[in-house]
Amino acid sequence: MSKRFLLTVAAGGCIIIFGALLLLNWERVFGDYRPIQTATAVFKLEVGSQGVAETTDSDDALHYMVKKRTFR
Repeated sequence: MSKRFLLTVAAGGCIIIFGALLLLNWERVFGDYRPIQTATAVFKLEVGSQGVAETTDSDDALHYMVKKRTFR
């Protein structure tokens, strides 16, 4: 077999193992907040016209994110 094929299989295996470990330990890595919901709320604040965005943590407690305004 070629070296390129073996490197591709080895890299794919490492990515799968790393993803599985991240999936199993996501609370320890990311804390109490769900990263996808937090990123969605930040996107709504920065790109959208909303001033307040809702998000939940791992216990399904509701949190609000407010856009910080700077005055000059």
